Amino acid sequence: MPEVRSSQMFPVSRRRTTESGPALVAVRDALPADLDDLVARAQREGSVRPDVNTYDLVLMMVSLPPRIPEDGAGGGLSADLAGRQLSVLLDGLRAPGAERLPGPAATRPDLDEFFRTRFGI
Repeated sequence: MPEVRSSQMFPVSRRRTTESGPALVAVRDALPADLDDLVARAQREGSVRPDVNTYDLVLMMVSLPPRIPEDGAGGGLSADLAGRQLSVLLDGLRAPGAERLPGPAATRPDLDEFFRTRFGI
């Protein structure tokens, strides 16, 4: 699996950029439609639980830590921990799901409000 950090996908959420220029706005606006398609295909195939939506994925990606600190001994602990955290998140998406998810799924207006209030975009 290629190593992609959430800060690369969501630079504003990691304070790596201070403004949302036209290119960032265009990507942010296109992302939900692409993720909708990905989630729908995965659900039809039976790989992703049916009660997960696009906005669950976006909020999960934003919640990933930008990096896990090195253990200082050069033992690769940070890579092991990062892989473990990603596996925990991905396992929670797998169908059929042990339990129904609590509460309603987030919507696009919920996500827009989250980014507006948390990151000012």
